[in-house]
Amino acid sequence: MDYVWIGAAVLAALWGAKAYFESRENKKLAEEIFEKTPPTLNGEEKEEPQTQFEMKFDEIEEISEAEADIVPEQPAEKPQLEPDLIVVQLMSRPNKVFQGLDLQKALSDSPLQFDSEKCVYELFVQDQDKPIIIAVNQQAPGRFPEKMGTDFSTQGLSFLLPLPSTHESNVQSFEAMLALINQINSQLDGLVCNDRGRLLTDQQLDQMQAKVEAYDA
Repeated sequence: MDYVWIGAAVLAALWGAKAYFESRENKKLAEEIFEKTPPTLNGEEKEEPQTQFEMKFDEIEEISEAEADIVPEQPAEKPQLEPDLIVVQLMSRPNKVFQGLDLQKALSDSPLQFDSEKCVYELFVQDQDKPIIIAVNQQAPGRFPEKMGTDFSTQGLSFLLPLPSTHESNVQSFEAMLALINQINSQLDGLVCNDRGRLLTDQQLDQMQAKVEAYDA
């Protein structure tokens, strides 16, 4: 009886070994077939799908290398201009002077304000504690009396425009100074001159304009 069971066990082992080796052979054969001919679907070749990371990795790598070669441009530094002063003078005509009463009225009719401590006239803009334009006596020491009567006269006034202007626009400050001079001169009938007391030419006016514009650039 024991021999029967032993024989059955041996026979079963042989069949199992045969099935094992056949399955391995089938697997090997399948691998060889698929290596030569990819699996098809509806008669078309089927490609193994790539993952999103596999498809984009090379592109990301190329972009990273390109970005590494890019040197960011540094913004050009704005040149710092030294403080300067624009001077325009309003001079009386030859052999004449500006009389105190006439000058007092012309200045009072303008937007200029008299500074009793400095004894000069100043033009302010809203919310500014420093003047954008200063008018001083052309004759030393450059001061005006608070009350100009018949005993006062002068050969001219000097209008000063500090640069950079305390106003947001230097050009507008310059234009305001020219307008102010013309307004005052409409009553005094003087001559608009440069800082040396000579008639202001169009060329000199253009040079002043260019200098002022540089502070707004």
